[in-house]
Amino acid sequence: MARLLTVCNSYSIEFWGISGSSLVSVFCLFFAACIIPEEEPPRGVQLDLSDETSQRIIDFQDRRLTDSLLVYMSHEDPTYRFLSARAFGSYTDAVAIDSLISLLSDPFDLVREQAAYALGQQGEDRALPDLINAFENGQDAYKFERSNGAILEAVGKLGSENELNLLSTIDHYLPTDTLLLNGQARGIMHLGRRGISSTDGTRVQLNLATDVAFPVSTRVAAADYLARYPKKLTNNQVDELANYLSEADIDAADRILVRALARLSSSQQTSTLARLFNSDDSWVKIQLLIGLPDTKYESFWPALRKSLVTESNHLVRVAIAEWLLENGQESEATTYAKLAQDSLEGREKYLMYAAAQRYLPYYLADYRTSINYELQRQFEQAEDPYEKAQILSALGEFPWNYRIIHNYGYSSEDAVVSKSAVEAIRMISNFERFDDFFGVSRRRVRTEISVYMREAVSSGQVGMMYEAALAIKEHPEFFRPYFDQLNWMASALSKLEKPRDLEAHTELSAAFAALQNRPVETNPQAVAFNHPIDWSVLATAGSEPEVRIRTNRGNMSIRLFPDLAPATVATFIQLVNSGFYDGLFIHRVAPAWVTQGGDPLGHGIGAGEFSLRTETPSMYYDQMGMVGAPRLDRDTESVQFFITHGATPSLDGRYTIFGQVIEGLELLAQLRIGDQIEGTELR
Repeated sequence: MARLLTVCNSYSIEFWGISGSSLVSVFCLFFAACIIPEEEPPRGVQLDLSDETSQRIIDFQDRRLTDSLLVYMSHEDPTYRFLSARAFGSYTDAVAIDSLISLLSDPFDLVREQAAYALGQQGEDRALPDLINAFENGQDAYKFERSNGAILEAVGKLGSENELNLLSTIDHYLPTDTLLLNGQARGIMHLGRRGISSTDGTRVQLNLATDVAFPVSTRVAAADYLARYPKKLTNNQVDELANYLSEADIDAADRILVRALARLSSSQQTSTLARLFNSDDSWVKIQLLIGLPDTKYESFWPALRKSLVTESNHLVRVAIAEWLLENGQESEATTYAKLAQDSLEGREKYLMYAAAQRYLPYYLADYRTSINYELQRQFEQAEDPYEKAQILSALGEFPWNYRIIHNYGYSSEDAVVSKSAVEAIRMISNFERFDDFFGVSRRRVRTEISVYMREAVSSGQVGMMYEAALAIKEHPEFFRPYFDQLNWMASALSKLEKPRDLEAHTELSAAFAALQNRPVETNPQAVAFNHPIDWSVLATAGSEPEVRIRTNRGNMSIRLFPDLAPATVATFIQLVNSGFYDGLFIHRVAPAWVTQGGDPLGHGIGAGEFSLRTETPSMYYDQMGMVGAPRLDRDTESVQFFITHGATPSLDGRYTIFGQVIEGLELLAQLRIGDQIEGTELR
């Protein structure tokens, strides 16, 4: 193991006693934060989307034409080198790695930064030595601060325990070294995402996350690591985290830390968690619930029960109901039902009915009959398809309801309802104690459910087909005895059109393979390029276009990022100008995660007649209100969009960011599933 000795004197750094491989020795350069900043020369990168050559390079990226992009990596204009390097932050091709490595010595920091980021995105560890060697020190450290930070992050995407140990030794960066600190925290975070963590790495992330002198962007990455990936904190570290949160002026990073504390805490921190749950910050309450283990049920049940009725924020009520559905107890099942019937409305009402169904003892047959009767009555009276879908989900928590669900849902003309019916029966087919539950009737029930799934696959409705395909793929042994001939499945598959029906097509293809005992492909079948960028749309929209979204609960404005995601932004503007989104619905609201809309079918499986390419340059989901594009896999984005409820680093580098909410952020705490997008307009 190399011995590193660092001495800072008059803003200079000396290194003694270094042995071992060059990969290790070069990491001593990470301690260059004490160099006197010098004025950085002009970077030379001048991005202009009206420039024809720039458009050509971005088109090459959109079409995934690697050979054409490589030509521009040696162009005399740094803007074109920048764009060609940035292209490989959005897709992978090993052919580009050597050319990207050559750009790590580019005279312009922005070019180096994009090359380093792209090498991290490629996931090829053979680039690791070159990344480490490219880390600048001495008088050039400040000049290349952006690329140095990008190198630290890329090392986390490619490195091993050795690189984690080295990243964990860095302790000389000042709070003003934002780019370097971001790189260090994100590097350790990415290593954690890949299953590589250590007590030293956890210590570094805890220090970064709980020191408000550091940038929020750094603290968000460190906090996300603590909430998701680390080795367990020591008791003293958990106490330290609890003490910090007891006094913190809560921000984006602290909300994530609340989730970490809830997950890692012992009985000694219960009082701190209780105080946090009683705070005025709704997002804190939700993050706490996301991390709260079932072992805390007894301590928190009284507060949860009260908040279900008194809490003003509906997302908190939903989060409580979701937690109780996953962590409920048999002894409280009748209380869940009573709360649902007497005190609750909306989505939380049906989640609590679902919890009652799931945990109600079998010997309370009369009570269950009453619940089922009430749910059926409400289904028949409901007009909102999203409410009907929630009722079907609640009915599905009692497996004997499979016929009722089929009769109610399969005949519905609303795609949201029919998809929900198949999903509820799919969950019944997945019921862990299926055979014991149905007893002597199990074969008959299996036969009926198999008939229902074949009916769904043959329905021609992509939502129903998608859910049935999932059921078959997940448990092919359940259905295989009843599906001797598969011509009907092949016929249904042939009627699905890509890219519009890509999700249903992918799952049905996997189900078909599973029934035939063939390997199931882990990635969806590739979709050919089908939607070029309309540059005239971006020319008309300007450099910082804004879109106004009007909903039945209020309005919000989104600033779009054409420089970062030109293909996605151009298409979004086209859809807005055509009125595509007007009258559609919010179909997904995941508390403290995202609000999602834009599905023409209203249930999350719908898409347009085209697909978009993933665009993931070095932009981060490090705050509330970032607007992204959902996808099945890379290059499968279409018309849907989501808006984050807070910092969500797990999405970084994977999902296109194409805008940010600049007005109406408060609306995120109000929007519900089934709310309508009344209109959109370009401003």
